[in-house]
Amino acid sequence: MTAVPFVWGNAVEVLDLLMLIPNVSTARNPGFVNKITGISFTSDQLDFSRLQLYAPHTKHLTIYKRGYFKFLDWGKINYISEHDPVLPNLRSLRICGQELQPTQALLYVAWINWLKSPSLNSIFMFPRPTFRSFEPSISTFHVASIVQAISQGCPHITQLELPYCTTGNAARSESTDLMIGLLQTGRPENYLSNFNQLREFTSDTGFLTAGLLSALSKLPQLRTWTIRKSDESNAEFSEVVFSSDAFPSLEGLVMLDLFEPEMEEILDSTHAFSRLVSLEIEMELDENGWVLSFMFPRLKEMPRLTRLCLKFDFCAGENILNTPTALQILPTLPLQEVQLSGLTIGDSIDFATLFPQVKFLGLPSHYIKMHSLAPFARMPCLECLTISLVISEHTNYEQSSNLAFHTLKLSYDTDLPLDVNMLLQTARSLLGVWPNLSQVISSEEGSEPEFSQMIAAFQMCLSLLRKTQNLKTKIAEKYGQTEADSLVFLI
Repeated sequence: MTAVPFVWGNAVEVLDLLMLIPNVSTARNPGFVNKITGISFTSDQLDFSRLQLYAPHTKHLTIYKRGYFKFLDWGKINYISEHDPVLPNLRSLRICGQELQPTQALLYVAWINWLKSPSLNSIFMFPRPTFRSFEPSISTFHVASIVQAISQGCPHITQLELPYCTTGNAARSESTDLMIGLLQTGRPENYLSNFNQLREFTSDTGFLTAGLLSALSKLPQLRTWTIRKSDESNAEFSEVVFSSDAFPSLEGLVMLDLFEPEMEEILDSTHAFSRLVSLEIEMELDENGWVLSFMFPRLKEMPRLTRLCLKFDFCAGENILNTPTALQILPTLPLQEVQLSGLTIGDSIDFATLFPQVKFLGLPSHYIKMHSLAPFARMPCLECLTISLVISEHTNYEQSSNLAFHTLKLSYDTDLPLDVNMLLQTARSLLGVWPNLSQVISSEEGSEPEFSQMIAAFQMCLSLLRKTQNLKTKIAEKYGQTEADSLVFLI
């Protein structure tokens, strides 16, 4: 019997079924339980005693509920011992549900206290709730209880993603307040300060009070901080005053859909961001003015930045990369990866001057015609390019002297030709630009089947041409160039 690396589906039924197989049962094959490393619950029937019995060596646990958790589920968990770790080898816990509610916050606390695994280092909780007037959402008060439970049960975790929550206390009811109150014995920032090994932290802006922000800034190992937009703006950002040694190890900052004032308060509030290596921003933006007046000038204060990712909704305005601000600041940064989406970018950009060290350039929303690839071909260090390619007439294009370029990623907007001969001609043209181009792939995971098939066909054409070129080179070395041209022409 081969190893079962991961069990997916109704885990309780799957485990029961496995135990019915004679050569799998623990009596006949006691080592089998060591082979199950991942379990995913997708049933409303939670029975952790069977999980403990059948798969005690589970390393990755996902608990998913199609409906709403009930207090009955919480009680079902609490009968398990609070002292012994049930899954001593557990490394990551993912908790998913269709909607987060106050009762679920109690379940999270129960699970985390129940697990108490000495090796647990990653906890993720999803997804964003759908706010409906007749059903309360999880509040910052409930999330604080989760933080408390984690700090008591798993203070050594390295990754923590908290659930989405509302900023106010309107979601609390008297009954849940009472239960949460029994769990809390101190302030959330005191619990957060216990995470001395935390490297990645994700939460809403609504959860980040002034006290929590101060505690977060003092975590010695924090490398990546991800901030998500809450349902309303958080005024406490303007009250935060960080010390001179705030965020001593922070290298990556991710801000997702924040309000502009919140983003400005964060970036203006500490000099620690001068040590950033990676900056990623996603937000709704109608015009380029904010990027030019606020964002780009802040980049000048980040001399170590190697990765810049700016993703906006369609943003009208001037050609943002051809402005004096961009031309003055961007070439001075040691950028190696740049992703720009939703910004207005013209065709007359000197990318070689703008990004002299960039290896990975992503412009997924930017349409590039075949005859406009020259600016990218002149980039000296480029290895991978993401664009929406517009297939146009095939001529002799400018060949790049950059032999390091190997990957072209095409967005789903690329209209690839259906004819095989046209695909071959397009692949030949691209090899004329980048001689060492070895793969053409989709820029998005889970692309439409038709587009994926076209990409696969394009890759086959590219591979065929590369093999033909290699064969031609070998024949030329042995029999001469004329003979090589004749034989390859026949092929």
